[in-house]
Amino acid sequence: MDAEKEISILPLVLVLFLFLGANVLDVLHYPQSDPTSGALFRLHPATYLLFGLWGIQSVKYNTLFNPRSAAVRAFGLVVLLVFVYSITLGKSKANFFILDTLFAPVLLVLLLQDATDELKDRILYWLKVFFVANCGLAILERALSTIILRPTEEAVFESFRSYGLLGHPLNNGLAMAFLTLFFVIISDTTITKFFYLGLGLLAIFAFGARTALGGILLGFPFLLYFDLRNYDQDEAAGRFFTYLLLFFVMLSLCAFVLVSTPFGERIFASASFDDDSADVRSRVFDMFRHFTLSDLSWGIGEDQIMTAMYLEKVDIIENFWIIWVFKYGFILTAVLGFSFVCFLYSLFHNLAVPIRLVLLGVILLIASGNNSMATNTTTISIITLASLVGFHAYSLPPEEQSVHEEDIYRYSGV
Repeated sequence: MDAEKEISILPLVLVLFLFLGANVLDVLHYPQSDPTSGALFRLHPATYLLFGLWGIQSVKYNTLFNPRSAAVRAFGLVVLLVFVYSITLGKSKANFFILDTLFAPVLLVLLLQDATDELKDRILYWLKVFFVANCGLAILERALSTIILRPTEEAVFESFRSYGLLGHPLNNGLAMAFLTLFFVIISDTTITKFFYLGLGLLAIFAFGARTALGGILLGFPFLLYFDLRNYDQDEAAGRFFTYLLLFFVMLSLCAFVLVSTPFGERIFASASFDDDSADVRSRVFDMFRHFTLSDLSWGIGEDQIMTAMYLEKVDIIENFWIIWVFKYGFILTAVLGFSFVCFLYSLFHNLAVPIRLVLLGVILLIASGNNSMATNTTTISIITLASLVGFHAYSLPPEEQSVHEEDIYRYSGV
């Protein structure tokens, strides 16, 4: 594939594949979510694409695994180690999600670490298109109380929750919360920042993802504060009042929509944490009393997990850390978790340290409130892709940044 064709085709293909959730794959008769389907369907089509591109790149440059970042390199090796352990010495089943969820982002870094700014800008354009499309679809589904891209088997919720393009509402919540803050960071105008914020919040309400909502509301004020520090005192004061005014306007519009429509049904119903989901999340910790520290050192079998779930009346474990501990044990979970955090932090290396910590905290907060990191999901790949193509302009030196100023503005939503 020559450079011109790569720039015109690859961005759309990458983003398109990554935004094919389980429900969209189901509609396309790719039964990844069906446990009775063959081994071929265990991986997401995007993962096959990335493995193929990795193979082509390895042959072309005569190298197998050469990420420049030590954090990426270590994370990739740890993920492969855990995967090999899980399918050989490990006791748990259904571990192919590791390749989809954790190793595919490493392949994205390998693929794009030397990408041109033009390629990154085109990928960023398609990320914006799909962000708006996914939010719009979620809002439409909530307004109609109908899942448009309906999977064969739906999760059972107390109230309606949109599925959008990424399938399960919790997957959507994590991806859309990050992308909302991502676009707030890279947008240069105040109006664009609040456009993405408002659209993202409405979509989060449609998904009924309360942890994602909390992550946005906690992260957004910090991002605005660090943004104001880039200006002198007088300009910062003017921008602060503009931000405050727009925030209250957006808050009023959101309140009107939530009160006069069913958008906030689940969020309001669960505000007191009196719903089944919150109850299950608290009862899941009672499962640990059925195992000794020795049992959990290197993971336990699927039968033992299911027995403990039955005894504690836990239908689903909505915390990926706990699933990792049960599947791989404390030791491997500690190594995998540390390398995962370092990997995420390395993705934001072009940003100031406080902003990196805010984004990392938001991701870990939201991810720890659901089990998406222990299932087949492209969410971390989406976060990786956005970080690789959206934050690169921040590393340009002043004289080089001025040359690319037009491109930076154009792809910041201005």
